[in-house]
Amino acid sequence: MRLEAYVVNVRDAAAEGHRGLLRPLLQRHQARGCPLAVFSLPAVQAVIEWKWQAWARRALRAELALYALWLLAFSVFSLLLQREDADAPLSDLLASWTGVATVAASFWSAAASLPFVYMEACTARAYGLRGWFSLINALDATSYALQGLITLLHFRRVAVGSPWFNTLVAAQTIGLWFKLQFYGRAFDPTRGVSMDTVHKVVMELRWFLLFVALTLLGFGFSFYALYRNDREIVAFSSLPK
Repeated sequence: MRLEAYVVNVRDAAAEGHRGLLRPLLQRHQARGCPLAVFSLPAVQAVIEWKWQAWARRALRAELALYALWLLAFSVFSLLLQREDADAPLSDLLASWTGVATVAASFWSAAASLPFVYMEACTARAYGLRGWFSLINALDATSYALQGLITLLHFRRVAVGSPWFNTLVAAQTIGLWFKLQFYGRAFDPTRGVSMDTVHKVVMELRWFLLFVALTLLGFGFSFYALYRNDREIVAFSSLPK
């Protein structure tokens, strides 16, 4: 059996930034200028594999450790939040060990999110806002904003006992646990994760889902009008409900 090898030299293919092969391709792909299939080309795959083995795998695992700290701190905060007096000022809250632990968990969850805010800002600067914007990045930015808002409200003791504050905490909890699936790539980068599947399904069905949402909104208006004389029924007491 004969074996032949072909070597194609691409100057500075693995260089950093715009001098390399990946940054221009990523920018064109995020600007919808080239298909995803470009990254399956042998030359591009070779550069990706080299960068993955050289430093990207270690960097992603370090990012996973930071994310685990953020997730742990916020999970502890959400659990301890159930025990605190929502009407108590911060000084009274710090008088007990559970209050100190809640405040500490709130602080550390906000502090642990800062490296991710910095990385997101660097990505936006490198690719521009148009190239940066995607469903996943928008959800990430929402998570950072929610974290800052929750910590600020908790420290200022504003609306901590309100239903909408609970909604913010619940939404942040779902978002943080859901994004944990992204870091499955740190252990098996070739295998897709459920997060990718959901993203592809949403993108394929986005117009269908939009019209489903509009239909639900129409039913909301109709029920709100239908039960306008029976506002004591909690389910129909307001349009959002």
